[in-house]
Amino acid sequence: MWIGIAVGCIVILFAAVFGACWYCKRKAEQIGEELGGELGGGLTRISLGFNLSGIKMSCAADPSGAGASNYFHPQVFTQYQGVACQVNDQTVQAMGRDCNTGQVPCSAVSNLAGSADESRATALGLTANQCWVYTSGSAKIIGCSQPGTGFKLIHMENPGAVQ
Repeated sequence: MWIGIAVGCIVILFAAVFGACWYCKRKAEQIGEELGGELGGGLTRISLGFNLSGIKMSCAADPSGAGASNYFHPQVFTQYQGVACQVNDQTVQAMGRDCNTGQVPCSAVSNLAGSADESRATALGLTANQCWVYTSGSAKIIGCSQPGTGFKLIHMENPGAVQ
């Protein structure tokens, strides 16, 4: 009888611990999503800056742009390989700097969800509200931060035409 009670208590304890861990994990994810919605565009500027710097460095070693594949979503890289090496110092500066700072070059950022470009993400099976559109002059870059893959570029237009 005491063994049955002990096993029952262990099962209840296990269920309580497992349930509490699951609840805390869901709450942390929910808070992260809410913060991402408010701050995501600014937070992904860091990832975008690293990606653009990496592209610039890889293009210095190989002007074909082949070395930049890691920075793009795999399904779009061949489409943007020829454009990748247009990334220059001004592109890196502009896309890494919000125009509210008063410094130029700079860029504006908005969430991809609900925009005319939303289909660029959904066609790749990505969640549009985890993607950001960066614009400066006639330059436009769209990047998505997805679990498991990190931050990847899915679109790039005129990267050397920043202002």
